[in-house]
Amino acid sequence: MQSFTQLLGLILMANEPLSSQSLISLIRRATPLKDDLVLSILEFMGALLSGIADDTLPLRPLHLSFREFLLDPKASGPFCVSAPSAHGDLARISLNIVNQDLRFNICDLDTSYLRNKDIPNLPDRILENIPFSLRYACRAWAIHFSQAPEKPMIDDIIYFFRHKLLYWFEVLALIQDLSSGQEQLLQIITWCKVRFYDYSYES
Repeated sequence: MQSFTQLLGLILMANEPLSSQSLISLIRRATPLKDDLVLSILEFMGALLSGIADDTLPLRPLHLSFREFLLDPKASGPFCVSAPSAHGDLARISLNIVNQDLRFNICDLDTSYLRNKDIPNLPDRILENIPFSLRYACRAWAIHFSQAPEKPMIDDIIYFFRHKLLYWFEVLALIQDLSSGQEQLLQIITWCKVRFYDYSYES
């Protein structure tokens, strides 16, 4: 039952709809869920989720009532999905990915003096060097972190800001999504203000 609720939580709380292929690429990084277990659970969800028949199509609840049922502990009982716990799982997955995979000059460009639009074959280089899992993590790690119930990932956050921040901006620029970086930084700053205010108040 725990595997079922954990998997459905990842699907429902993902920052964008995930195909089963994309979902597995994320799960492999920081959860105990195995590929065959994920596929065996999804196999029986065709009446409730779209995208089951094709692993490249996004997984979505066919009816809003199914999502509402899973998120309501009184209605779903042991099948209940904890949204905060799912965000915690997605935050851990995403931080694991950005801290391991981000690197200098990730697309191995010959020069940094050309604008992105002037670089030959840049779309192909992006597809080759920035897999979906890294694109997702770069777009969503702070969104999930800010909604997680507990914050045991502080060391990972510190490591990210010390060692990976510029590489993160590089990827966001390459995938033309710098605006999500601004949104995520604001969320982290807000969380830090609340955290340190609470700490000062308790002291």
